[in-house]
Amino acid sequence: MMNVKKYDVIVIGAGMGGLTAAALLARKGWKTLLIEKENQVGGYVVFFKRNGFTFDATGAFVGGCQEGGEFYRILKEMGAHEEIEFIPIDHIRNIYPGFEVHLHPGGFHSYTEALFNLFPKEEKGLKTYLSLVKRIGEEINYPAHRRGFKT
Repeated sequence: MMNVKKYDVIVIGAGMGGLTAAALLARKGWKTLLIEKENQVGGYVVFFKRNGFTFDATGAFVGGCQEGGEFYRILKEMGAHEEIEFIPIDHIRNIYPGFEVHLHPGGFHSYTEALFNLFPKEEKGLKTYLSLVKRIGEEINYPAHRRGFKT
């Protein structure tokens, strides 16, 4: 006889979104299976080692930390929102081989302007990419009940 396990939900991909979804579903009492194809979880929020150096391969930042923001709402759902204090950063410096990106207060607009100034010949492709990033951000903030999900 085959040992078949039953789950209420299966989450495919253990990046930050999959980990968050699986944790929230499990906390709600759903029997959850999380599947990941890679050797480690975290998606793009990982590190790697090469030639004795450790590199942070994270291509993301944490936004929505203010009360009511998307990350704040996740922390609140998990009961951790009062345990973490976020300190705003007034300047970010990303260092790459051959160039740097300096970001000042201004959020997404500051980021897009910095990219357009650094890569003027890539403006069309950057606009396509950035419109996708902006749309994802808007979808994150769109209430779940309006998307057809029960909360």
